[in-house]
Order: sequence, then C-alpha cells, then structure tokens
Amino acid sequence: MKIETDSERRRMVNPVKVYAADTGLADAFAMSRNPDIGRLLENCIYMDLCRRGCQVSYIVTSSGFEVDFLAEHLDGRQQAIQVAADISNAETLERETRALVEAGRTVKGAELLLLNLSEESSITRDGFTIEVLPAWKWLLDYKA
Repeated sequence: MKIETDSERRRMVNPVKVYAADTGLADAFAMSRNPDIGRLLENCIYMDLCRRGCQVSYIVTSSGFEVDFLAEHLDGRQQAIQVAADISNAETLERETRALVEAGRTVKGAELLLLNLSEESSITRDGFTIEVLPAWKWLLDYKA
C-alpha cells in the first residue's frame, strides 16, 4: 500500500506498507512468538477495505503524523481510519485522535474513524468529529 500524496518524490521516499493475506502463515515465519494484536487488527481492517473495493493508501501529514488508512469507497466517500487495539490509555487515545484531526485538515471532507477492540463513542476535537468503533462492529458492515 502506498502513501497518499501528489508528489512522486514523496511516494518514492516513503515505504510501501505490506499486509499479509494469510496472517497465520506470516506468524509461522515471524521471529517473535508473541502476536502483535494491533498489527493483526490493522491487517484485518486492510483486508476488509480491499474486499469492499476501496482504493486504499496511507497518510503522513505535514506535521509527521501517520494515519493507517485513507479509504476511498466506491461511492466516492473518503474515510481516514486509524486502528489501535487498546485505546484505554489516555496517551494512546491522544496520539490516535491527534493523527486523525491532522488527516481531517489534510483530506477535506473525509470521515474520521478510530477502530479498536472494544470502545464505542464519538469524540469532537478541534472542530472534527471522530467516530470510535469496535472493529467487529465496523467489520459487520458499518457504513460499507
């Protein structure tokens, strides 16, 4: 998956993100025996965005914040999506929402979405509304 940018130079400099079609096979070859739940969740969301037919890229804002996905749906809607397994820690929630607000400034009109394992709410920050949803709910066709 490539970075979302108009600059060919930035596209060449920033790394391409790779997701596994088979996470079990990827884990079999991994050096660590402890699964990274956040990475697996991000992989799951990416695979589902592809299943939905979205054009998927990622964003690095001018402030240097990275947002996991910019998904352009078949109907033209855009969603900036951040994935974090656990957002119960205030620092984690701050980091994830800060990146989404920056993405909202960068991609005008994009829906801002924070997917996690269990929390559901709506956060308003700096004039932007961020929908916080459990990944399972989104995977079961939330605004697909």
